[in-house]
Amino acid sequence: MDTLLKNLTIKNNFMFAAVMSDEENCKGFLERVLPIKVDHVEILKDGRCIVFLNTRGENSKDVPKELVSFLKFVHADLKESQKDFQDDYVRQVQKSVTHIRESREMEERFMLLELLLEDECREGQKQGEEEGQLKMAKEMLEMTLSRLGRLPNSLLETLHQQQDIERLKAWMQTALTAQSLDEFISKM
Repeated sequence: MDTLLKNLTIKNNFMFAAVMSDEENCKGFLERVLPIKVDHVEILKDGRCIVFLNTRGENSKDVPKELVSFLKFVHADLKESQKDFQDDYVRQVQKSVTHIRESREMEERFMLLELLLEDECREGQKQGEEEGQLKMAKEMLEMTLSRLGRLPNSLLETLHQQQDIERLKAWMQTALTAQSLDEFISKM
């Protein structure tokens, strides 16, 4: 993940969350999305935030122009996002984005987040590989044992519940030399 903070736009989750953590930005956003006046915003620190924005709407005549301006800003790429959208709120958000991009503290937070996401991705890949190896070992063992006859349900259940790849490998060695299912089961 070689994304740089200075290249982020408001459509990036990190940037959006950083911008909207400012009460005035969040209040302005909510007032555009919801046709109501917002008295104050209370930002919960529970880590949850779900917002869906459709920046490709086709009924701009039915949507307040302030919201259309904001959605065009959100949809814009890096260069386009810096132009003047003729909207005070968008200018306020643009200033926040610029401030965040220039903030050493926010850059450190973003880099840390990127590293954490990379670690999670690697861990997920490793876990997926391990699960794949377990599944393959179980399938191969089952196929090898099936040459000795119909496998009893109790044996199948034992094989399917086993999560230790080394034990499955040892069972495979036993299965390759066993002359019968009874012999295999006795040597498990």
